[in-house]
Amino acid sequence: MGRLASNKGKLIKTYFPIVKDRISKRLQMCINLLMIVTGHGKLRSYFHTVKITEDPTCLCKMSQQTTEHLLWECELLRKQRQVLRNSITKAGRNWPITNCDLANKYTKFFQKFVYTIKLETL
Repeated sequence: MGRLASNKGKLIKTYFPIVKDRISKRLQMCINLLMIVTGHGKLRSYFHTVKITEDPTCLCKMSQQTTEHLLWECELLRKQRQVLRNSITKAGRNWPITNCDLANKYTKFFQKFVYTIKLETL
């Protein structure tokens, strides 16, 4: 019998493609970090998917409020993203960066950015 295609865990695999790499990381788990790597939680796109809200659009009005939008596009997080970018480029890495490198090679910077996200104002 063939393997069934599934989208389960698709987003988290962009951060941690190998399970043992995730287990070996000393991540300080918080609601925001879980939300970013899973796409579940206080996101307008997630609330829309589970029929809690009718509109998945971020308050910045640029696009749907997804984790990718918050990390890479949202104008409301521009200052925090610039701090993240500066930290990573000072460490010698070019920008933009992959989700995998962000979570595995620049974990401290990634966590610091994630902790700055105040979803109640987004």
